[in-house]
Amino acid sequence: MTAPSSTTTAVQNTTIPPTTGRDTVMRYVTFRSLQSNFETDLLNSSSAAFISRSLMIKTQIEPVYSMAFPSSFVSLDVVSFSKGSVINTMELQFVNFSVPNYTEIRNVLIGQASNVSGFDIERASISISDTAPTTATPPETTATTTTVAATPTTIPTTKAPTGPVQIVLFLQFLEPYVPDLEDPNSSAYQDRKKRVEETCDRIYRAQFANFIRAIVIRFRSVIVQKRVDRTEAEVELVFNQTIPNAQVPDNITIVQALRNAINSSSINFTIQIVPETVSVTSVPVTVTDNSTTPLPTTVTSTTAAPTTSSTTAALTTSSTAASATTVVPTTTVSSGVSHKINPRIAFLLLLLLCLLSSQQ
Repeated sequence: MTAPSSTTTAVQNTTIPPTTGRDTVMRYVTFRSLQSNFETDLLNSSSAAFISRSLMIKTQIEPVYSMAFPSSFVSLDVVSFSKGSVINTMELQFVNFSVPNYTEIRNVLIGQASNVSGFDIERASISISDTAPTTATPPETTATTTTVAATPTTIPTTKAPTGPVQIVLFLQFLEPYVPDLEDPNSSAYQDRKKRVEETCDRIYRAQFANFIRAIVIRFRSVIVQKRVDRTEAEVELVFNQTIPNAQVPDNITIVQALRNAINSSSINFTIQIVPETVSVTSVPVTVTDNSTTPLPTTVTSTTAAPTTSSTTAALTTSSTAASATTVVPTTTVSSGVSHKINPRIAFLLLLLLCLLSSQQ
């Protein structure tokens, strides 16, 4: 007799989030925690380390999505961790008829990045997908070299970025957020915009020769200890587009340059930035070149020798009072060969001569 299946019991005990009978869809959100150290226990979903970190992330991020999408958000679960430093993957469940797009989902996590504790969120690493990413580590392989005969071909190429990357800087400063900051034309917005841009320009122009300017994109409110006492600025940093991508500073260098300047007691700024809130996200600009390199073409030119044909028609006429003697004209070609004219033509010529003679 076969023993009862344990699978059936496991399925019956599974708790499914209430969806009021409506279909749901999943979105998988992945982000990197640079300040976290990976440990092998995080690969085991039953380990204390996995359960503790999952609960820490869930309790801090799930309420934010619930508030952002109250009519469609169902639940959040952490599904896996992987190395590098720690890559966190969450499964978000939404009601099928009203699913936010990738940008909306990403922006919620970006806004929460400065409010979490116990782990960090690298904004530049946030990615969204419809399917769960593969977390298996590929086995190590021994490099081999294979020589293949090259075949000339023409393939459209994608150039590596030779201009700048689009770099967005996030920072918080110690001034309360006010509703006027939602209006770019208000005096409060213009005042803070000017001071933030001047501060960034002053720091980065001294550090990077190819830096052009900073541009404030928007301001956000930040809740710290249950009260609003900070403002977060989202700033685009513009670098010279003619500089190769390798010479544009990386995210860590940009962040560290600003933090070092803020922590320097010898520099005074018109805005008080909180150093630990500074972060950067960057998106490389990819230029696709659809031009092709034509294969070499051999053109054979042929010069035709000029051919000159000259035809001289000799017409000999002899006439007397008694009778008219007509000599059949001949055509002489440049080759020296004579050809007789068609008899009909000779008859017409004879008739013409008779008419001419009668007129005389």
